[in-house]
Amino acid sequence: MKRLNELYDCDIDVPINGIKINSNEVEPGDLFVCVKGVTADRHDFVLDAIKRGASAIVCSKKVESSVPTIMVE
Repeated sequence: MKRLNELYDCDIDVPINGIKINSNEVEPGDLFVCVKGVTADRHDFVLDAIKRGASAIVCSKKVESSVPTIMVE
């Protein structure tokens, strides 16, 4: 298990069990990484990932989130 501040240069200290880009595969404690693909924009699935137990979100645009969020380019 890692901590978010070990994976990203940030002050957010939450445990991360795994990293997922598919919200259907998110398990409690996972980091959900939003990527914009050809057929889907994972930013649209942030709330689903949170409902499934995501402990943090990495995104490239503003999203509604009740868990810590890291913005990247």
